[in-house]
Amino acid sequence: MHSHVLVTAKEQSSGRGRMGRDFFSPIGGLYFSFSYPFGEGKLSLLTPYVVVVLRRLIEEKYNKSCQIKWVNDLYYEGKKVAGILTEAMYREKTQVIIGIGINAMKNNWPEELKEKAGALDTPMDASFATEFLHAFIENYPSFNDGSFISEYKKYMMGIGKKGVLSDGRYGKILGVGSDGELLLENEDQFSVSTGEVSLFAWE
Repeated sequence: MHSHVLVTAKEQSSGRGRMGRDFFSPIGGLYFSFSYPFGEGKLSLLTPYVVVVLRRLIEEKYNKSCQIKWVNDLYYEGKKVAGILTEAMYREKTQVIIGIGINAMKNNWPEELKEKAGALDTPMDASFATEFLHAFIENYPSFNDGSFISEYKKYMMGIGKKGVLSDGRYGKILGVGSDGELLLENEDQFSVSTGEVSLFAWE
């Protein structure tokens, strides 16, 4: 692991989330991105790995236990508090950029976000981003061998509940597979590697 570039911000005017959506990024949060040359391993596991490292560090540092919503979000007390965006650029070597947005404190949120977005209610600064980068590097062997997946499953939301996918399919959520894919069961077991899922009580 080498050639990391880390950029942090207290506010973003044009934050970007998955599917090209805007990511509301006011003062009161912590937003940071870093890049590095990706070597061996399954790229599909990178986002789940980042989620695990972030969840663990938040609990260790602030005693806030978050849950994981497949594939890239952290929830605290039932509301989203962090999101992750991973992008790969393919040139001579694969360069990966990982962006993380954390709702540390509530601040001037629009009404439509107040119902689904939460905050850790813990002031955070750039030192947390540095600590995260160190944890990302130190725990990287668990990414290479896939052992972090058991921790992902332990804190994963929705297992046993009805999951409705963005393409309209649905099924009972079983967990995640060895490649980080979401496992569901309807009449048969099936999996998805991309998209989004909404959670409902299973009827």
